[in-house]
Order: sequence, then structure tokens, then C-alpha cells
Amino acid sequence: MDTINQKLLDLLEVNARETVSSLAAKVGLSRTSTQERLSRLESSGAIQAYTIRRGSKKKAESVRAYFLINTTGALCHEIAPILLNWPEIKSFESISGEIDALICVECDTNDKLGDLRDRLAAFHQIKHIQTLSVLKTRIEWR
Repeated sequence: MDTINQKLLDLLEVNARETVSSLAAKVGLSRTSTQERLSRLESSGAIQAYTIRRGSKKKAESVRAYFLINTTGALCHEIAPILLNWPEIKSFESISGEIDALICVECDTNDKLGDLRDRLAAFHQIKHIQTLSVLKTRIEWR
């Protein structure tokens, strides 16, 4: 990843809706060259999605939690693809130590959080789930 591609990614993190022309001007390339770089970044997976971040009102209404997952074996590679399109799941990370995976989730209500936990617990690959509910977010970087 060269410095221009890194700069493009940095700019898109700030504003995913920035026009290609504006991005090109900021990185010192033509519009066509910039578009080609963006296409390559998308194809390589460096850009996985263009998305939005909801304002603080929505976040205040939502419930965020972390699930600490113990599997019946080294099975995170089987579980992760199944969860890929579950909108409540914000991240799924395989971790080292006694816990096999860390899942960050965000739901509209505690009832929906409980339903999500029950859906996960039904997986035969999951042996145990510990739920850590976020009480208050003190600092959020991104």
C-alpha cells in the first residue's frame, strides 16, 4: 500500500461520499487515475464498504454489548461467515487465550440483544457465551 492509497483511505474514512474529483485534487492525481486506484482498493478488499455513521441520538438509544465466546474447538472460521450478514454484529474477532472469539454487537433494545444471544447459543459450535453489556461509552474514536 503506497502513500497515495493510504491517503485515499484516510480521506474516505472522514467522508465516504467525497467525490472522485475532490479526492483526485487532494492526492494530486487525475480523476481517472484516482478512480482506477479506488477500483483496485475495492477489488483487493482494502475498501470493503462505503457506509454511514448514525448521529449520537441513535447511539444513545441502542444497546451495545460484547459476547465472549468459547467454541467446541477451533471453529471461529466456521462461525464468522454465517454471521457476516447479521446487521447487529459490528465485529467478530478470533482471540488468543481461554476465550476463542470476541463479538461486538449493537441492538435496538435489550430484548433484541437477548434474542441475538439466544440465536448465537443455538450454534452447535458455541459451547459458552458470556455477555458484557456496555453501560456507558466514555470515549469513542470511530
